[in-house]
Amino acid sequence: MNYQYMKQHLLPYLLPLVCRQLKVSVSGYYVWLKREPKSNELFENIKALYWQHKARLDAPSLVHNIRDKG
Repeated sequence: MNYQYMKQHLLPYLLPLVCRQLKVSVSGYYVWLKREPKSNELFENIKALYWQHKARLDAPSLVHNIRDKG
């Protein structure tokens, strides 16, 4: 959540200051930026699967089904 806020409201030169205030690392922020599209894609796939089964799947079933789909 902190990284998302930083991405939306941050000027690049304020990054170290904001990271210090939010108690996160600058390098962690940049790692998060690089992996965001894959995480969002996975999240969207999980949501779609969850609603496809009418919100009745628990977490282990979701993991199993997502792994089966690749």
